[in-house]
Amino acid sequence: MRQTFDGEHQGAGLSAVSAGTDRDWRARAPLALPLGGLVLALGVGWSLIGARLFAAITLSAVLPQASIISILALGEMMVLLVGGLDLSLGAIAILSAVVMAQLSGEYGMASALALGAGISVGAACGFLNGAASGFLRLPSVVVTLASFIVFDALTFIYPRESAGETVSVEAKAPLLSSIGRTFGLGEAVFSYAVVVAVLVALFLAYALNLTAWGKHLTAVGEDGEAARLAGLSPALLRLGAFVAAGVLAALAAWAIVGRLERVVTTSSLDIMLPALAAALVGGATPSAGRPSVLGVLIAAVSVTFLVVSLRIGDVEPHLARLVLAVVILLMVVLDASLRREWKRERQP
Repeated sequence: MRQTFDGEHQGAGLSAVSAGTDRDWRARAPLALPLGGLVLALGVGWSLIGARLFAAITLSAVLPQASIISILALGEMMVLLVGGLDLSLGAIAILSAVVMAQLSGEYGMASALALGAGISVGAACGFLNGAASGFLRLPSVVVTLASFIVFDALTFIYPRESAGETVSVEAKAPLLSSIGRTFGLGEAVFSYAVVVAVLVALFLAYALNLTAWGKHLTAVGEDGEAARLAGLSPALLRLGAFVAAGVLAALAAWAIVGRLERVVTTSSLDIMLPALAAALVGGATPSAGRPSVLGVLIAAVSVTFLVVSLRIGDVEPHLARLVLAVVILLMVVLDASLRREWKRERQP
């Protein structure tokens, strides 16, 4: 028994050293990867549209969309911190947006109640994912892939419009559309969704870095069994992370409704892929040591610059997705390469 314990202790020590070396290079240059992604995105954008990349009209298109991607990516960050992966956040956002638009538009519900209903839908979807992943101990990738299919199907089943693809927001929903209102800053025009995204980021930066809850989430992601032995409840913390991600997806839905005043039910993948890319490139993993909210924001802006540049450059949608996928792959490969190189440098 003593020998077994020593072996387990040694294995845990080696795991801790390995995790520490992963964190070391992140601590050494925590924004290296997201800034590298920004440079790459700007380079691709410049090659496609030239000086128009930095025009006021381009910035006015990038930041409102970046706010949506940022909020979704921060939601994905919550799940990544506990060692999971949520593939359904895009579908949750669109489903929540459909509920908001449908209740306020077709049923005449007060916009505040419709917003609350949409956020409740997001929280409920996150609860289902978290319960299956945390308490039933099912792989989060499998759970959220299945829930993505279910939630995505519901966005087509729920609306009553015959087309089944677009749900409009009536003018009688001022609160829902208020987040899409704009204000000027120089020649550029920004929406209040940008302000909401910044406030969400500031709150999460405080909660994840300066509170016990944030440290507990990271501890579960690094070693769930060690966290359990320390008196924490990994299942409950994972559930909380998924619920928080669902709520953030609903806030992104509010930004979608306010910006477009309609919901395109076929667009869940178009927002999920950039958000997932931003979370991964931004370093939102337990191996990063601390949650990198700023890194995720920089990565979200980078990915949005890339997406908008591809759109302005008249790149076909399927080719645009291919380019985005290649960029994600390059960033992940770079991340893994930097970790291996830093480990080799640390070896005696």
